Amino acid sequence: MSTGQETWQRATPEMTLQPGDTIKAGVSSKAQITFFEGSTIELQANAQVKVAEIGISSTGSTTIRLSQQLGKTVSRVKKLVDADSRYEVETPAAIAAVRGSTMAVTVNSYGKTIVANEGGDIRVIVDGIEYIIHEGMQRTIEPGQPPGPEVIISTADQNWGGGGGAPAYQSKLDVTMTAEPAQVRVGDVITYTYSLANTGNVPLHNISVSNNVAGIAVYQSGDTNANTILNPAETWIYVSSYTVQPTDPSPLVATATISAVTTLAVTMTTTEIVSTPIVPSGPTVVITSPADGATVDSRTIQVIGTVSDTSITSGNITINGESHAIAVTEGTFSTSENINNGQNVITVSVTDGSGNTGSATVTINAQITTYAIRIELTWDTDGTDVDSHLIQPGGTYFQAPGDCFFGNRNPNWGVAGETVDNPSLDQDDTNGYGPENITLQQPYENGVYYYKVHYWSDYGYGSSNATVRIWINGNKVAELNKLLVNNEVWDCAYIDWPSGTVNGPLAGIAVDKTADRAMAHVGDTVTYSYSVTNTGNTALGNITVTDDLVPVITQTGGDLNENALLDLTETWSYTALYPVGEAAPDTLVNTANVTGTYGTANVTAVDSVTVLVLRPGIALDKAAAPATAYVGDNVTYTYTVTNTGNTPLNNVTLNDDLLGAINNFTGDTNADGTLDTIETWIFTANYTTSFEDAGLLENIGIASGTDALERMVQALDSAAVTVLTGGITLDKSANVTMAHVGDNITYTYTVTALGNYALFNVSVIDDRLGEITDFTGDTDGDSDLDTNETWVFSANYTVDAGDPDLLVNTATATGMDNWEYDVLSTDSVSVSILKPGIALVKTAGPFENLNVGDNVTYTYTVTNTGNTPLSGILLTDDRIDVLDLIDPGNGDDILDTGEIWVYTAVYTVLGTDTCPIVNIAVVSGQYELLLIVTAQAIASVELAN
Repeated sequence: MSTGQETWQRATPEMTLQPGDTIKAGVSSKAQITFFEGSTIELQANAQVKVAEIGISSTGSTTIRLSQQLGKTVSRVKKLVDADSRYEVETPAAIAAVRGSTMAVTVNSYGKTIVANEGGDIRVIVDGIEYIIHEGMQRTIEPGQPPGPEVIISTADQNWGGGGGAPAYQSKLDVTMTAEPAQVRVGDVITYTYSLANTGNVPLHNISVSNNVAGIAVYQSGDTNANTILNPAETWIYVSSYTVQPTDPSPLVATATISAVTTLAVTMTTTEIVSTPIVPSGPTVVITSPADGATVDSRTIQVIGTVSDTSITSGNITINGESHAIAVTEGTFSTSENINNGQNVITVSVTDGSGNTGSATVTINAQITTYAIRIELTWDTDGTDVDSHLIQPGGTYFQAPGDCFFGNRNPNWGVAGETVDNPSLDQDDTNGYGPENITLQQPYENGVYYYKVHYWSDYGYGSSNATVRIWINGNKVAELNKLLVNNEVWDCAYIDWPSGTVNGPLAGIAVDKTADRAMAHVGDTVTYSYSVTNTGNTALGNITVTDDLVPVITQTGGDLNENALLDLTETWSYTALYPVGEAAPDTLVNTANVTGTYGTANVTAVDSVTVLVLRPGIALDKAAAPATAYVGDNVTYTYTVTNTGNTPLNNVTLNDDLLGAINNFTGDTNADGTLDTIETWIFTANYTTSFEDAGLLENIGIASGTDALERMVQALDSAAVTVLTGGITLDKSANVTMAHVGDNITYTYTVTALGNYALFNVSVIDDRLGEITDFTGDTDGDSDLDTNETWVFSANYTVDAGDPDLLVNTATATGMDNWEYDVLSTDSVSVSILKPGIALVKTAGPFENLNVGDNVTYTYTVTNTGNTPLSGILLTDDRIDVLDLIDPGNGDDILDTGEIWVYTAVYTVLGTDTCPIVNIAVVSGQYELLLIVTAQAIASVELAN
């Protein structure tokens, strides 16, 4: 619509617009306006924009101002270099200002505005306030309200502009991830395939596909126009692969991360997860027949299958918990097996050369006509003749009426006319291996049915392994094996009816193991004896005796008939030696194991014997109190005796090389006279020291005891006591710690006797005062220093000017003991001799030709000339009130010995002053005895004429 017009006209390409013109896009159309400086604005469907202002100033700045009433526009503005240039879009809610950007503006019929920054510098102005919109962000502005917060661009939010005519931007990526194969073994390669479908309406670029297991995926196909952009409706395929490692967990979880960037510069990210089970790396077994879940009606079935590893030649089949070996030939197996009535679980397993196993299991159901008793006989040597014989209770063996065998296949054991008791040999050894099957539908007579196997003839082929399987009421209850030789009769089984109990020949063995001693020490040799007997009803072969501690066992007798069979009446004897070593436990338990065989069946027996390994031990801890004593004092010795072994000790004694046998003790808590392993015995003894013990008195205690085998153990320990013969002590003191020259010092000397006897000829001599004779304390007046006396000597000394600053003197007290040994003791005391002193030097300048108003500077030098620090320094001048301390020495407010402090002061000459001007300074200080020292100095200056 042109300026001043009220009707719309159809726009044509290259149409020129003027300020005031309004442009509107139709319901299904778009329009684009290109401005003189190259910027453009695209009107989406139903959008309406008015050109408010277009121009170029004399300075070259440009102005483009638009008014948008409805719909969505996208402005692509050339970068504005001139600071005064403007590109603005005004809506009912805000003004959007652009300086070289791509901006989307959406306005609905209520004036609600969304401004999105798709790249560059954009601001919105509301009520004169500018709000920044950063790249990739948008703001929503309601009319009359401040803008909302910045949020990530959402094309869906912009879909309502213009009443809904403009299509919304929809960025959508559908991803499918698969892994092949579905399960793997170590070393297999997993191929991950990713299908990326752009189901939105905007192109996607910068596609990235990776997963945490296989890394970065490689593009395969799908970019139909080869523009490296995932366009809408395109589906791209990526692939990555990974080799399974031994350390990988199962299942192996791969998490893929797929990202793409939209045309609005927004990064989309999605993840996909695929789990792949890692199965053991063994061979694969497949049972092809019977099928899992099948139902069969035969007791004998053929188990057929395949093995993936063709180098495997044998396997194992387990039916209802019972296993045996089967042959595998070039990756296949086929074996005839007997099953039970009802459910049967069949597992075939194999092991390859690396020890890896594989298996397969099927479960089948057998619906078999049941018989009371069914017996199957098979053997493993072709061309031989082995026969079954089932004999009725009370029947006789071999081709008798009560024997069901190849020559009497269907005998009638019961009452005439009864059929339930007819046994039937329903299969003879037609193939040379069996089976020979005998069935008995329902025994008429209760009792024990005997089953025997006769190796009729080997026909020169040698021995054969026979196997007998017995079913009772449709369930297998026994499987027996025996290696048969030509013409051997195997007394195989005894079947009790109606209980169904099956017994074979009763084979049994026993061993009785003994030791030649119940206790031993390390280093001893224990002799073990083994007696082996037959506790069954048939001879046993292959007798072996082993011991878990003894490697060599020697048979010493018992095979009376030398047939190498342990007959019923025989007892075989064995012996073995075991040296007890340091590593043997305290309780030495070892077990004998004896085995024997009856056919292929083994019988075993065990017996153990215990020998106690004694490790006797004793410990002694001796102590003395006091550790220091004088001659004549009593010393108490304590001896702590403990059992450090693993066995009680008898005949425990304690002897001391000084005191002899010590019998006084406590600690035998159970009063049995035995030092048990949990007991501690404490012995005590007293000793009075003598003059001969003077010095270090050391003596040794010896504790001993014997174990149950009379082995003695001992322990020694010593204790030392320092024995003193006596002595004297001197404690010297002074009544002051500091003094001046001329002061009087009083010294006190306190003397006592050490030990337990008196001292005589006691004297005290001072190195400055000579012998000190004035004393008190001889309470009994005998002139001997008794042990209960304290003698106090005293003397006075006047400090002399020549004494050192630290006056030290030493006194020595001497005496003689009962054995006429001299004893002495010395002690010293120090007194500080204080010699305080202070000096003051005062100078003036200038000191002549002074006039009224001139200043005179005085310098005061204060020095500690004594030997003791001074405090409280006070300096005064009779003419000057204020004196400044300019050099305080070390600054601790103490004028130390030899330290110098410097003061200054200024005096102004007055008209009343007379010549000369004389002033006096006085300094004072206090030292440790709180006394004061002083000094003064005079300075004189001359006036001018």
